[in-house]
Amino acid sequence: MGYIEVDPASLKQVAHHLTEGASVAHEVQRHHARLASHASQAGHPAVTLAAASFLDRWSYGCGCLITDAETTASALQKAGVLYLHTDETVARADRREH
Repeated sequence: MGYIEVDPASLKQVAHHLTEGASVAHEVQRHHARLASHASQAGHPAVTLAAASFLDRWSYGCGCLITDAETTASALQKAGVLYLHTDETVARADRREH
């Protein structure tokens, strides 16, 4: 049987970076209305419609990415904590045996 090695510090670091990325995406979403306002002034109706359509799809996609990033970050954080707890429990049990 193989062994799985996990570095809890790396899990925590990845979770932190995912959370930061989600924060940036939240910030971008906050400016959706301002971007849409600029797009509405593009001039030609076809350009305005294309820009508005893109911004709507982009905002929706950001929302999906935010949800996935936050969910993954939470799972990684919990996995790191559980791994440390399990490792400490095994180490304590091993010390008792000796």
